[in-house]
Amino acid sequence: MNLVTRICLPNLRRLSFALGFALAIALPASAQFPLQQNDVVCLIGNALADRMQHDGWMETLIQSPMAGKNLSFRNLAVSGDTVTSRPRSKGVPSPEDYLARCKADVIFVIFGCNKSFGGEPKPAQFKSDLAALLESPEPHARTAAAAVKDFWGPADPTKGTMQTQIADIEEKIKVPKHLTGQMARAYRIGGLVYHSEAHCATCHQPDGKGLDPAFPPLVGSPWVTGSEERFTKIALHGLHGKIEVNGKVYDPEKGVPPMTSFEALLGDDEMAAVLTYVGNSWGNKAAPVLPETVKKVRAANKNRSTFWKPEELLKDHPTE
Repeated sequence: MNLVTRICLPNLRRLSFALGFALAIALPASAQFPLQQNDVVCLIGNALADRMQHDGWMETLIQSPMAGKNLSFRNLAVSGDTVTSRPRSKGVPSPEDYLARCKADVIFVIFGCNKSFGGEPKPAQFKSDLAALLESPEPHARTAAAAVKDFWGPADPTKGTMQTQIADIEEKIKVPKHLTGQMARAYRIGGLVYHSEAHCATCHQPDGKGLDPAFPPLVGSPWVTGSEERFTKIALHGLHGKIEVNGKVYDPEKGVPPMTSFEALLGDDEMAAVLTYVGNSWGNKAAPVLPETVKKVRAANKNRSTFWKPEELLKDHPTE
């Protein structure tokens, strides 16, 4: 019995599905589904969903506009799982047992983000599994799966590759006139980094306006256009604590998650490029950040393993 059949068993009260990138894109109204009072939401999937258990951003985005519904989340994802196979070691309860114990009302099925790493056959097999899910009798499953299918690029059968959105992003990156030469090239690279999956635009949005009430805007923010060293520290090690941006307070006690650290994800050149991009987009105008600056700040804080607190940064780098 495959996964599609197993998770549609009638003993579960109500099921909804979000496949592949469904949690990272704005779905049309027809693909959205309501969450009910006291729903238990379970996540199954592989590496992307597994990683989500470490930050709680998705839960924050869902909980914030639904205060009072008393929603519960359980992350049951394991790296290496697939749509049709979720093996476990001998003696470990099956995924279905865990779903039963959690009494899941809603299941997010999050697969598809890393299928291309397996070579040409993997995306094809995943599309086949997705097609099987589209045939599910569960209405929400079919709606969500169909919505994700609309975002797939058409396959090129002669090359075994998928079209990407990189070309579209490059077209939208318009270098400001005051940046020329090497700084203009850095700005373009920074734009690609900013709009990469699970990077800056995921939270702060492509237009830099953030996502209220969880993610503050970058547009006109003194945290962006002020101290270069402070800005670099935040990007390297993240930020967690109550801050005020453009007159609005963003408070972790009200569900605002920490900004993630990009120290291990971006090299000095990439980090400088994305900081230059953010500092000079959407009306912002700041001095370009050089790789040498990032390297210096990185070395000076090489032993740091925790998020920066706003009060720490403001002590060393007061707002202008």
